[in-house]
Amino acid sequence: CEPIINATCFGVSLPYGHTTVELVNDSTSQLEIQERLDLWQGLQQIPRCWAVVQPLLCAVYRPKCADGRVTLPSQEMCRLVRGFCKIVALGSEWPSFLRCQHDIFASGCKNEMREIKFNTSGRCAAPLVATPRETSWYAEVEGCGVGCRHPLLTEDERLGMRTFVVVVSSIATLTSLFAVLTFMIGWKESRQYPNVMVFYINLCLLLMCVGWLAQFVPGAREDITCRRDGTLRSGEPSSGENLSCVVIFCLVYYFLLAALCWFVMLTYAWDHRFQTRASVPRESLDAKAAYFHLIAWCVPFVLTITVMALGKASHSLCVDGDPVSGICFVTSANPIVRSAFVLLPVTVAFFVGGYFLVREFYKLITLKVSNSDVLNDRVRTKIQSMILRIGLFVVTMVLLVSCTFVCHIYEFKSQPVWTESLRNYVACRANVGAAQRFLPEEPQSCDPGSRPSLAMLQLHLVAFLGACVALSSWVLTAATAATWKRFWCRYGAST
Repeated sequence: CEPIINATCFGVSLPYGHTTVELVNDSTSQLEIQERLDLWQGLQQIPRCWAVVQPLLCAVYRPKCADGRVTLPSQEMCRLVRGFCKIVALGSEWPSFLRCQHDIFASGCKNEMREIKFNTSGRCAAPLVATPRETSWYAEVEGCGVGCRHPLLTEDERLGMRTFVVVVSSIATLTSLFAVLTFMIGWKESRQYPNVMVFYINLCLLLMCVGWLAQFVPGAREDITCRRDGTLRSGEPSSGENLSCVVIFCLVYYFLLAALCWFVMLTYAWDHRFQTRASVPRESLDAKAAYFHLIAWCVPFVLTITVMALGKASHSLCVDGDPVSGICFVTSANPIVRSAFVLLPVTVAFFVGGYFLVREFYKLITLKVSNSDVLNDRVRTKIQSMILRIGLFVVTMVLLVSCTFVCHIYEFKSQPVWTESLRNYVACRANVGAAQRFLPEEPQSCDPGSRPSLAMLQLHLVAFLGACVALSSWVLTAATAATWKRFWCRYGAST
């Protein structure tokens, strides 16, 4: 036994005057012990761990020693700490003398440290925030959850992505709005099938863009992606929270699927019209209008309800807030759910719609080649223009869908790496690594390590923009120019 040089431990006075350094193997003097205790203070950033680890560390580093007898810490105290401080074992084990199997931990041993009132006012370190909600707790860090801001991106990167999102969403909104207005001012001429299907496609895209732009209303972004306790939304809808996340999810997801359904039916209608005589298709397609609407509005509704119900029934993550895009969407943390409810519908729409487009493309080329002698210049030019538009659209569609799949594959493959990087970063911020080293010669610098590529995140958004622009481009015809010309003439005459 030796007299205590500093009769305090983590700012609390110790009720005895002698201690020993024999229980630890990382220090040989009380001065070194103080340095080790200072390093362990990094665990203040793990509040629930900090509340229970202080008595254990003091009982091991500064045990009571009297008459050659040392008061040992108990097995129960050690196991309690292990339960709340799982993150300490991240990357490496506890120091050997702090493992519960060590001889210094005696079962049923009463230790005075458990009666001392320590300061338990720890706080969660960024990127974590304090939350009493157990479902929001970050793995191995009880009492803390991931905040709303993307933990692996810098502030400049987050600001850059937000600017990119508003630019992309605004362009997509303007193109879809132009297409919708074009149909509305010339509704009498354009309400027949299949032309009106282009209107429904762009109406769905416009409403989807409203869901994207809603985050830029002051205060709306935090309301959409964040819970009241400041953690990122996950597993929505959840009890005790408002429905802003669910509303945005429905706007974006439901109308995305509806646009895909209308696109498939548009390609079918074009192919159907081409196969029949000029007087027949309009009547036959109008007769099928009820079926078109039934498919276009009911299929997305069923899938939207299924996604939310699946999350509720299985307690799995299906709808999450996305801190990068600022919306709520089908979670990317679960590749199976994302593939089944996003990639599969996109794939089906791509192949079915592409099949009908390629059929029409082939028929137009055949018509042009086989009837070149009887077609006048006006008809030949119109066929040539249609062939060119369909060809460019198919190529654009292939590129956009390919980009979507590449971005998803990149995200699915990188997700485990990003998760591990975040865990290591959180552990580093808690100074765990430094506390486990025997001789920390220099301060430990914390870096998130592997992070998402901004280029890939932006490419994903560009694919979204490209789809809106490509589907809106079908209104760029001479008839559209004539419609707007008549509208402005009427407007000018009335004013």
